[in-house]
Amino acid sequence: MNLDPVSWATPWAALLLLAPLFQALLARRARQRLERWAEPHLHPWALEARPRTHDRRRWLAWPAWALLALAAAGPRQPLDLPPGERAQPRHDLTLMALLDVSASMAAADTAPTRLERARLELTDLSRRLRGERIGLLLYAGEAGLLLPPSDDPALFARALAQAGPDLLEKPGTNLAAALALALPPVGPDSSGQTTGGQRSVPQAVLLLTDAETGSLTDAARAAAQRLGAAHIPLYILGLGTEAGAPIPLPDGGFAEADGVQVQSRADPAAWRALARASGGEYVPVQDGDGDWAALYDQGIARLPGRPVPAERARAWRRLHHGPLAAALLLFAAAWWPSSRPRESR
Repeated sequence: MNLDPVSWATPWAALLLLAPLFQALLARRARQRLERWAEPHLHPWALEARPRTHDRRRWLAWPAWALLALAAAGPRQPLDLPPGERAQPRHDLTLMALLDVSASMAAADTAPTRLERARLELTDLSRRLRGERIGLLLYAGEAGLLLPPSDDPALFARALAQAGPDLLEKPGTNLAAALALALPPVGPDSSGQTTGGQRSVPQAVLLLTDAETGSLTDAARAAAQRLGAAHIPLYILGLGTEAGAPIPLPDGGFAEADGVQVQSRADPAAWRALARASGGEYVPVQDGDGDWAALYDQGIARLPGRPVPAERARAWRRLHHGPLAAALLLFAAAWWPSSRPRESR
């Protein structure tokens, strides 16, 4: 027998106890109106004597309403769960995703295109998260914040659907600006939030880029070193291939330099060195889950986040079924038609 104290899921439902009082008040007012309308000598005809079923309904309806209010209030007792069914601790960490939307991301050496594949990969990542807040920052020739860190997957999916090169006016590839924007100049306080009204500093940065050969600048390397100095590792998912592909133009054709078609190729060694300089890692995009297993499971998910106590999952033994069944039986008995014919006057 469970002797744990009973609690109530919806205690306000006890207001159902007022329902029979309200019905009695309405019946009394209706009778008073009839008494005022009819002459005293007509009261025997205007106000019929109450049938016997009326008393039966009254005496059965009151406890039925009480039982119904008891059931609606949601009586319950706590259940102890085995350790395997307890809630897992949430990974309280802020992750800023930097998405390259430069012209070279339209190349199709990674199907369907580098940019579309990046969107699909970020969608897969959002399903793997264990409570981290994730933001989205776009960059080409300039950088812009599209979504501050949030733990709402619907907001992230909406921002990801809107992410594209049309949101940035300046062409080019300015990774240094994106990394600088990911790391605000105001440092975090003891709670992990920035002072001065700035947004929270990320604890990890995830870069999705085609990792083009020769696109790394000294400014980008210096920005990555600043991330490392702030203990913010840079993880990179490379969307380009070493074989490369031509860069399609919006009006048709492919980009050329001095009459020669430009071939956009990835340089994994240079970008791997950039990631490791900050304590992160570079992984080329892969079919299946191998890329996120390396970047997220073995990397981001193992970073120390802000401590969150692991809470036991709360389960309840619901106790409303008995009072509800009894209330329905009493209502049925109260309104069951009488077998005796009603006497006429």
